[in-house]
Amino acid sequence: MVLALFAFVIVAFGARTRLLSALFAFAVAAAGGRGHLLLFIVLAGFALLALRAWRNRTLAPAPSPGLRPGSWLRRLGFPELVLAGPFLLLLLVLSARGGRLEVDGPLLFAQLRSAVIDHDLDLTNEFAEFVPERYQYWAVEARQLGRSPNPTVEPGPAILWAPFFFLAHGLVLLAQLGGAPVAADGYGPPYVNAVCLGSLVWAFVAVILAYRIARRFFPPLLCATCTAAAWLATPLVWYSAFEPGMAHAPAAAAVSAFVWSWLRVRDDPMRRKLWLFLALAGGVLVSIQRYDVYFFLGPAFTLAALLWRTPWPQVFRSRRAWATTAGAVLLTLGLTLVPLIYANLSSRHASLLGESNLVAFTLRNLAHPHVSELLFSSRNGLFSWTPVAYLGVLGLTLLGRRDRGLAASLLLTLAFGVYLLAASYSWSGAWSFGSRRLTEAFAVFVLGLCAVAAQLLARPAALGLLALGGLAAWNLLLAVQVRQGEIPRDDTFAFSEAGARAVRRVYESIGHPPAAPAPWIFAWTYGVSPERFDRVFGREPTTKATVAMGTPADESFLGRGWSYPESGPDGTSFRWSEGDESSLLVPLVERREYVLSFRGEPSRHPAGLLQTVAVKVNGRAIRAWTLAKGVQTQSMEIDAAPWKSGLNEVRFTYGWTVEAGEVNGAPDRRQVAWRVERLALRPAGEPE
Repeated sequence: MVLALFAFVIVAFGARTRLLSALFAFAVAAAGGRGHLLLFIVLAGFALLALRAWRNRTLAPAPSPGLRPGSWLRRLGFPELVLAGPFLLLLLVLSARGGRLEVDGPLLFAQLRSAVIDHDLDLTNEFAEFVPERYQYWAVEARQLGRSPNPTVEPGPAILWAPFFFLAHGLVLLAQLGGAPVAADGYGPPYVNAVCLGSLVWAFVAVILAYRIARRFFPPLLCATCTAAAWLATPLVWYSAFEPGMAHAPAAAAVSAFVWSWLRVRDDPMRRKLWLFLALAGGVLVSIQRYDVYFFLGPAFTLAALLWRTPWPQVFRSRRAWATTAGAVLLTLGLTLVPLIYANLSSRHASLLGESNLVAFTLRNLAHPHVSELLFSSRNGLFSWTPVAYLGVLGLTLLGRRDRGLAASLLLTLAFGVYLLAASYSWSGAWSFGSRRLTEAFAVFVLGLCAVAAQLLARPAALGLLALGGLAAWNLLLAVQVRQGEIPRDDTFAFSEAGARAVRRVYESIGHPPAAPAPWIFAWTYGVSPERFDRVFGREPTTKATVAMGTPADESFLGRGWSYPESGPDGTSFRWSEGDESSLLVPLVERREYVLSFRGEPSRHPAGLLQTVAVKVNGRAIRAWTLAKGVQTQSMEIDAAPWKSGLNEVRFTYGWTVEAGEVNGAPDRRQVAWRVERLALRPAGEPE
C-alpha cells in the first residue's frame, strides 16, 4: 500500500513533491496500513486530483505534453481526471487483493531477484527456493547439462520492474533498522507487491500515452472517456490488477511509446532524434515480448514512403546524413537489445536474437494459421472476449477519413500481427484472460475507438457513455468469473452461461432498477443483497412459519449468511450457515409470544468445542442455544416485546466457525457454524 501511494503521488503531482510523498508514505506505513485507511487515502487522492483540476481550469492544454512522469498530469483538467479514476479503482483492487505471481510471473520475477539480491543471473537458487514445480523441468535439464536454469523468458519486464523492486528493498532495509521482523531476501510480499504495483503503473503509462496519441486527432474529453473505458473493457485491466505478474502491462506501455514515437517521426521524418527515440522504444518493446516485432511494420511503411517521395538524386547527395542516421538507429537498437541478446546467447539453444525460438514459437503453423479461432473462438478469441476490439478495428477504417496512410498502416500492422499469432503453436495464449497477446495493441484500439465515438456515439452523448460503460462492465464481470474459476482459462465455454452469471451478479448488486431506491434501503437495513428485496418484501404476513432449509420455499425467508442448498445421502435438504452471522426474515401478523425452534447439527470443531448460537430478534438479544454433537432439535420461547407486526429479523450469531473442508473432508473455504434442516416459528401455546 505504501508503494502504491508513493507511486500515485509522484505521478499525480510531479517530481517536485517526491520528498513529500516519500515522507507521507512512511507516515502511512506507521499508521498500520489497514483497508479502511487505504480507502480513505484513495478517496483523498482523487479529491486532491479534483482540486488540482479545478485550479487548472483556466489553463489551456499543453500543445505538446512531455513524457516525464511529473508532466503527465501537470496541467490536470477534467479530461485527465477521467483517466485517474480507473487508476485509483485498480490501485484499490490491487491493494485489496495483494500482489501475486502466476503463469510466467515467477520466471520473470526470478531474473530480477537474482540480479538485485544475488548480483548475478544464476537462477539455480531461485528455482530451488521460489519457482513453482510446474517449471522445474528447466532446472532438471540444466543440471543434466551442467548449467544454470535459463527459462528463455525476455528480460524486459524485469528491467521495467527494477525501480519498484529497488524501492521495496530500500523500504525493507529501513524497516529492519527499525526492528521490524521482515526478511530482505527478495522473495517476500513487499517485493512481489512492488513488482505488481510496477505493472499497474506501467499500464497507466500505456493509458496516458494512448490518450496522448488519440488527442492528436480528437477532442480531449472524448479521448479521455474512450481511453478510460478501453482500459476497463480490454484484457489490460486483468494484467493491471488481477494478474499483474505477467509482462503484458509493461509491454502495452512499450508499444504505446513506440506508436507515439512513430507518429512523431511521421510528422518530421528528417529529425534524427525522433528516429533514435523510436529505436529505443522498439528495442524495449522487443525485449519485453519478442513477438511484438510486428509493430515495426508501421515505421517500415513510413520509411518506404519517405524514400518513395524523396528524389534519388537528393538521397544520393545526402547519403552521408542518411548513413549516419541509419547507423545511429541501428546502434541504439542494438544497445537496447543487449539484455535480450545476452539472455539468448546464454540459453541452451543459443542465438543472437533468439530467432530459433521465435520461429519455433511463432511460425509453427505458418501454412495453416488459426486466424478464425484467434478472433472468434470462446477460447480466448479477440472479438468474442473483447467486443470493444470490434469498435477499434471499425474505427481504424473511419480514421482513414482523417489520415488514410495512418489508418492503412495500423490495419496492416494488426493484420500481420494476427497472422503471426494465429500461426503460433499456442494461438489461444494458453493460461490467458481473453486474447492476451493482443493486449499490447491497446493504443491502436483506443485510437480506433475514439474514431468510432467521434463518428457514431457523439450524439447523443449519453448513449455513447452507456455503450462504453456496458463494454467495460462486461469485461469486469468476465474477470470476476475467471478469477472464481467459473470460466476456463484455456478451453471453450458457453457465453450464454457466462452472460447469465453476469446478469445474476449485476442483479444481486443493484436489485430491480424500477423499484429503486427501495431495494437499496432494504439491503442496507438487513445486510443482504438488493435482490433479496423481491423475494421478501411485501409477502403476506403469517401467524407462524416453518422454513424447510435447502428447498425452493426457503428463498422467501432467508436473510444473510446462508450458503447454497444441499442434500444429504438420505435426501434431507439443508443449508450451512456461512460466516459469523445468519438471519431469517419473517413477516408476522401481530406482536405476541412465539416459540422459535430448529432441527440441525453443529459443525465439527478440531478441538471439540461446543457451538453456541446467540439469538437476536429485531436487534434485541434474547439468549443462546448450546449445541452438542449430532443432529438435534431445540426450541426457545420469546416474549412479545421484541416482535412487531410486519417484517421481523431473527439473527443468529455463532461462537466460532471452521472451514467447511474440516467438516466434509474436501477443499472448501466456506466458514461454517451449523447445518440447518428446519427453522420454525409458532405462537406460544400452540402445538408444533
